[in-house]
Amino acid sequence: MKIAIWLIIIVGFAALIAWQYFFTLDAIEKLVEKSHPIPNISVDAFFSKMTSADSVDYLIFDTRAPEEFQRSHLKTAIQVNPNTSPENFLKKYGGQIVGKKVVFYCSVGARSSILAEKILHEAPDIADSVMNLRGGIFRWYNRGYPVYSARGQTNDVHPYNFFWGKLLK
Repeated sequence: MKIAIWLIIIVGFAALIAWQYFFTLDAIEKLVEKSHPIPNISVDAFFSKMTSADSVDYLIFDTRAPEEFQRSHLKTAIQVNPNTSPENFLKKYGGQIVGKKVVFYCSVGARSSILAEKILHEAPDIADSVMNLRGGIFRWYNRGYPVYSARGQTNDVHPYNFFWGKLLK
């Protein structure tokens, strides 16, 4: 009996170490890209675009929950429910995205990829381009780029939950 308990403890500890090794933002980004083969833009390229004259060509949608968005978001982002249907999204924002480069983001890129993929499928030619921000607000924040709340610039990013929050630096 003692050997079985020790074996369970050792296997559990080894699994925890392996999980921490594989549970990185890089690994999550690769998994998201493989699961949702849509165009992505890196946070570095996007930051460069947003701090240039090209920023007027972009429209940014934050697909996190309202409480996540209220805590922090990219400066000009519009919060949209990640579960919104493509039809409702296009009804509400279709006129605004015509001719724009549309970027969706969430915490790490999973929820935003799903919505971006639906929009691309439903109306592939409505926007100039539709992209996902690779690594989401977590990668953005980890790179040191600014995030905002209603009170201005902040250093507080919603962790989604305890587990995912470990990806924030």
